[in-house]
Amino acid sequence: MPQYIVTYDVKKPHHSAVKNTLLENGFRDYINAPSGKNRQLPNTTLAIDAMSTKDAKALFLKCVTKVASGILERFILLSGETYSIRSEEVDGDDEID
Repeated sequence: MPQYIVTYDVKKPHHSAVKNTLLENGFRDYINAPSGKNRQLPNTTLAIDAMSTKDAKALFLKCVTKVASGILERFILLSGETYSIRSEEVDGDDEID
């Protein structure tokens, strides 16, 4: 199943509630790097496996509005097929092209 990456901003004080709801519904705060290790994503960036961008977006919006309506300021959802990630927990970068 394809992996999608979403990064978002929500109004305060809803960040923790939104992130916890997303994590409880299949979103992850890490990705699997080519090295086989998990790489932590930035604070308001999550990954999800979904059949399509449309499915990933629908689940994301459902989770956010479950917390409260009108709290989402912006988001971008992208296919996670190609990426470059750098994390303080590893030396160097992991890339998939």
